[in-house]
Amino acid sequence: MLPIEYEIIKKVLDWELPEIVQLQKQVPFLRTKKRTKSDGFYTVEFELSDEHSDLLIDHSNEFSCGKDIEDTVVVLNESDDWCWVTLRELGGYINMLELHGDFNFNQPFSIKELYWVKALFKENKVVEYERTEKRDKKWAIGYHPGY
Repeated sequence: MLPIEYEIIKKVLDWELPEIVQLQKQVPFLRTKKRTKSDGFYTVEFELSDEHSDLLIDHSNEFSCGKDIEDTVVVLNESDDWCWVTLRELGGYINMLELHGDFNFNQPFSIKELYWVKALFKENKVVEYERTEKRDKKWAIGYHPGY
């Protein structure tokens, strides 16, 4: 894992929810499986070795088999726009980090700012996003249905 990826993951997981605390414990043991860069997307796939299976989240008694945490954005030094950050837990471990936005990730980049956002609704539609220090689990975490 690259230092910039670690910094982003630490921000996404800066939360005292029990399900997030379990993911925090996995971070030192994640190994990069694949890294993909393109115009608009930067994706890192991770794996967690069998020797750390005690850190897996057990979804056997739940409706979901994983989650996406999507309330974090990153502003890059090389761009005026911000990019969405998605951290995916699937099958009990953090298996993907993705940045997506109006930026060509094939070129070098660095973090200018990293923060959480919340959606502002009007008539049940998102009209804009605003920076926040108080995270909302219902909005920030999307659950994957079990298969």
